[in-house]
Amino acid sequence: MAVLVLLLLVVPPAIGVAALLPGLDPAGRAVASAAGALVVVALVAEIMLVTSLWSPGGGLAAVAVISAVLLGLSRIRR
Repeated sequence: MAVLVLLLLVVPPAIGVAALLPGLDPAGRAVASAAGALVVVALVAEIMLVTSLWSPGGGLAAVAVISAVLLGLSRIRR
């Protein structure tokens, strides 16, 4: 179960970041999108802890919204 939640937290932001980087070669795009996904997840967790609003469902929802915004930005950019 924990692996599934981890995948749901990391994969969507990685796809969103990768969509914003069309000019990179595949290896560079994979590294940059993985780093970007970890940054998004870490920032969401940090903000939730600082504001005392920590909840697993809220974190998952926040990451989903940020991922949707990243994908929307890549669509607008094209």
